[in-house]
Amino acid sequence: YKTEKMIFEGTMKCKGIIKDKKNTSNKKPKICNAVIDDHAIFCPYCGTPTQALKNELSAQKVFQDGIKDFRSTSLKFTVTGIFLMIITLITLYLVFFVTAKLYYVNNLVILFLVPFLLIPFGFNWKSDNTRLSFRNYLSGLKYYPHLWLFILMNLVYYFLLKVICTGFLLSVATDPILHLVRLILAIYWLAVVFAVPYLILQKKIPLYKALKISYQAGSETRWQHFFLLIFIAILNLIAIIPLGLGLIFTLPVSYKIIDQYYRNMDEFQLFTSGRKKNV
Repeated sequence: YKTEKMIFEGTMKCKGIIKDKKNTSNKKPKICNAVIDDHAIFCPYCGTPTQALKNELSAQKVFQDGIKDFRSTSLKFTVTGIFLMIITLITLYLVFFVTAKLYYVNNLVILFLVPFLLIPFGFNWKSDNTRLSFRNYLSGLKYYPHLWLFILMNLVYYFLLKVICTGFLLSVATDPILHLVRLILAIYWLAVVFAVPYLILQKKIPLYKALKISYQAGSETRWQHFFLLIFIAILNLIAIIPLGLGLIFTLPVSYKIIDQYYRNMDEFQLFTSGRKKNV
């Protein structure tokens, strides 16, 4: 009954093929043609994907659109852009060079510096008038404690992975395959917590609820989160080459691209409690 009810809600018609075990080669394939919700990602009747994962929820498309928008606007130096560039370079230098072999010190650097880099996710990037003004940035510092807890949660997760998969602090030998397991779970976790900064800063949702919502919301777009983070990482790695100066421009566009993907997820009601799941 629930499935039949969902078929008649919405304005789009599914063009998927319904598999019929009794169908012979002489018969034409049956088109689903079910009416589905405009924000559906999969048809609830036949399970065929809609165009959402190729358009609004496509990491590649959102990234490409963000780059096109970036190219069409004039490049501007801002105090906040320079500040974020400096914080990023200091963090990378300390983490990968100075404290690389000092596990606890390394984690402390991440714990106290990375939250500063997450504050711009609270900006209203949807507005064309949004600028990385230092006034906006300073007003966002009130969320530093929430972001600090978010980073702490991540560090605890990675610490547990290190202990379980490498025997860290346990003085026990572990199966080498666990190192691969650790790598996979570490990457997977980034896709799981992908939307947490947006939920904390713009939806004003507590951390524990934001984590749950982010996990549930990404059930259908997890791979897109992963790909988008890869695209953003490559963009900023390229920007580091000219003495890191490129980060002044690529960091703002990175925030804007990710924020756009958050808003697309919100438009598809992925953050809505009790949203209908597709079968």
